[in-house]
Amino acid sequence: MQGSVEVKPDQQPRRVLRGEYVDPDKKATEVLKGSNKKALWKCGTCEHTWRATINHRTRRVSPTGCPKCTRARRASAKSG
Repeated sequence: MQGSVEVKPDQQPRRVLRGEYVDPDKKATEVLKGSNKKALWKCGTCEHTWRATINHRTRRVSPTGCPKCTRARRASAKSG
Protein backbone atom coordinates (compact mmCIF):
# COMPACT_ATOMS: atom_id res chain seq x y z
CA MET A 1 0.00 0.00 0.00
CA GLN A 2 2.02 2.96 -1.21
CA GLY A 3 1.34 6.25 0.48
CA SER A 4 1.57 5.09 4.07
CA VAL A 5 4.30 3.68 6.25
CA GLU A 6 3.36 0.17 7.20
CA VAL A 7 5.02 -2.19 9.67
CA LYS A 8 5.45 -5.91 9.98
CA PRO A 9 2.52 -7.70 11.70
CA ASP A 10 4.48 -8.19 14.94
CA GLN A 11 4.95 -4.42 15.41
CA GLN A 12 2.40 -1.74 16.27
CA PRO A 13 2.45 1.32 14.00
CA ARG A 14 2.96 4.54 15.92
CA ARG A 15 2.54 6.93 13.06
CA VAL A 16 1.11 6.46 9.60
CA LEU A 17 2.14 9.07 7.08
CA ARG A 18 -0.53 8.68 4.45
CA GLY A 19 0.35 10.18 1.12
CA GLU A 20 3.78 11.36 2.22
CA TYR A 21 5.92 8.26 1.59
CA VAL A 22 6.69 8.39 -2.14
CA ASP A 23 10.00 6.54 -2.39
CA PRO A 24 10.26 4.66 -5.71
CA ASP A 25 12.98 2.29 -4.44
CA LYS A 26 10.82 0.39 -1.92
CA LYS A 27 7.11 0.13 -1.32
CA ALA A 28 5.78 1.32 2.01
CA THR A 29 4.96 -2.29 2.90
CA GLU A 30 8.62 -3.25 2.50
CA VAL A 31 10.05 -0.95 5.17
CA LEU A 32 9.98 -0.91 8.96
CA LYS A 33 9.07 2.17 10.98
CA GLY A 34 12.45 2.19 12.76
CA SER A 35 14.52 1.83 9.61
CA ASN A 36 17.58 4.02 9.03
CA LYS A 37 16.89 3.97 5.27
CA LYS A 38 16.58 7.41 3.74
CA ALA A 39 13.31 7.58 1.88
CA LEU A 40 11.65 10.13 -0.36
CA TRP A 41 8.74 12.05 1.20
CA LYS A 42 6.26 14.53 -0.27
CA CYS A 43 4.47 17.08 1.90
CA GLY A 44 0.69 16.95 1.71
CA THR A 45 0.49 20.68 2.40
CA CYS A 46 3.08 22.36 0.18
CA GLU A 47 4.03 19.49 -2.21
CA HIS A 48 7.74 19.84 -1.28
CA THR A 49 9.76 16.61 -1.64
CA TRP A 50 12.77 15.71 0.51
CA ARG A 51 14.73 12.74 1.82
CA ALA A 52 14.69 11.79 5.49
CA THR A 53 15.23 8.56 7.38
CA ILE A 54 12.11 6.57 8.13
CA ASN A 55 12.91 6.39 11.84
CA HIS A 56 13.08 10.20 12.07
CA ARG A 57 9.67 10.54 10.41
CA THR A 58 7.97 7.82 12.47
CA ARG A 59 9.44 8.16 15.96
CA ARG A 60 7.06 8.80 18.84
CA VAL A 61 8.85 11.83 20.31
CA SER A 62 9.53 14.80 18.00
CA PRO A 63 8.99 13.19 14.60
CA THR A 64 10.32 15.29 11.76
CA GLY A 65 8.04 16.92 9.22
CA CYS A 66 8.37 18.89 6.04
CA PRO A 67 11.45 21.14 6.32
CA LYS A 68 9.90 23.79 4.06
CA CYS A 69 6.73 24.05 6.20
CA THR A 70 8.83 24.03 9.38
CA ARG A 71 10.92 26.97 8.12
CA ALA A 72 7.76 28.87 7.14
CA ARG A 73 6.20 28.31 10.61
CA ARG A 74 9.37 29.48 12.36
CA ALA A 75 9.62 32.57 10.15
CA SER A 76 6.00 33.54 10.82
CA ALA A 77 6.46 32.94 14.57
CA LYS A 78 9.47 35.30 14.60
CA SER A 79 7.65 38.02 12.70
CA GLY A 80 4.41 37.67 14.67
